[in-house]
Amino acid sequence: MERILQAARHFAQHPKFLFLIDGLGALLTFSLLFFALRTNHHLIGVPPHIIGYLSGIAFLYFVYSSCCFSLVRLQKQKFLTVIGAANLSYCILTLSLMVLYRDTITFLGIAYFSIEILIIVALSIVELKAGQIKV
Repeated sequence: MERILQAARHFAQHPKFLFLIDGLGALLTFSLLFFALRTNHHLIGVPPHIIGYLSGIAFLYFVYSSCCFSLVRLQKQKFLTVIGAANLSYCILTLSLMVLYRDTITFLGIAYFSIEILIIVALSIVELKAGQIKV
């Protein structure tokens, strides 16, 4: 937990880098979902239209984080809180879909989405903590 607080303090001082990390992660998620997993949906056991929706959300998060990285000059902590909460919502949605498709999701699908959720939750915690720190 101390490492998370250290990271949050660092990124509260330099929120642009947190937006950059978030944006690149969202772009990676979008690319993996849209280009690799949507066309090979049978490997993960989730319908392609659901993967398409998840990739669309990831793309919107990429746009948001990129805009924050490039344009936001004031009150960056508020924007960090927004993307942190949005990322947690994405994780809840993904976990819900894993439960909904529990009869068809494959081991690879469970592994992919579980790792994605773990990474995004960790990032979200840092974003939310950094958003609370006044600089």
